[in-house]
Amino acid sequence: PVKFQENSELLQSNAFIDSSGTGSNSGIKKTCSKTVILGVAESDAHVVANKLIEARLEASGYEVVNLGACTPLSEFGQAYENHPESVAILIGTLNGHALQDLSDLLWMKQKFAVNCPVIVGGKLGLSPGKAQRVGQTLLNRGVDALINDIEDVLSYIQQGQYGLAKTG
Repeated sequence: PVKFQENSELLQSNAFIDSSGTGSNSGIKKTCSKTVILGVAESDAHVVANKLIEARLEASGYEVVNLGACTPLSEFGQAYENHPESVAILIGTLNGHALQDLSDLLWMKQKFAVNCPVIVGGKLGLSPGKAQRVGQTLLNRGVDALINDIEDVLSYIQQGQYGLAKTG
């Protein structure tokens, strides 16, 4: 499984293998037409995890609107406005600046009438203690869940476990 782990820039990934064993995604059939908005926080240019997460979401049948790196909150809001059927907004951060980048999250959710969970994953702080404090502050500022493993993100979205914040 693809992992997007806090306090580690090392990503673990198994290759996506289709039924022919060739490693391409061509043999994977999409099972739904649900949309996920994906991007990296405004001050962050790390895109490796972003691309791996995009591939895993698509392999699971999701339409992905990938906003890429250095995405301001207003662009997440505009993407939601253009795709109100979205089932989640995923924001990655690896540089430890999530508090600054997401400081206006409640404003964005209100302005664009976001009605899906906002999930943040990545490195929230340079130490576990700071990461925990930052995580709690983000939850207080409108983040619906803190999830670092793409399989847990998929489970959260598929089971509609909105409102159950999770760290790890």
